[in-house]
Amino acid sequence: MDDVVKELLWWVLSRIIAPLLLLVFLVQLWNANPEKQAEEEIVSSSRTESRQNSQSSYLNHLQEEGAKAYYIADYPTALEKWKTGLEKARERGNKRYISQFLCNIGNVYQNLGQ
Repeated sequence: MDDVVKELLWWVLSRIIAPLLLLVFLVQLWNANPEKQAEEEIVSSSRTESRQNSQSSYLNHLQEEGAKAYYIADYPTALEKWKTGLEKARERGNKRYISQFLCNIGNVYQNLGQ
């Protein structure tokens, strides 16, 4: 009976467990593939950069629209654009645009004598 048990264990090990272990090993090896990881990072970085560019272009649009209104002395419109831009820049944590919008809003109030 011991021989039968040993043969059964050997059969299970060689036919079931070993292939499963090999499969797990190959999956781990595939996930550790540096080329695949680099490709995934590039795709992820590209998506993030695209999203940031989209957000920056919207903030830049508000900045430019406010500037156009400011230069023709349409201060209410300039304030509206720049306050909207400030709100959006704060939501996104974009410090560069936050500072620009604050400075521009300050200039409008200075020109209004407030």
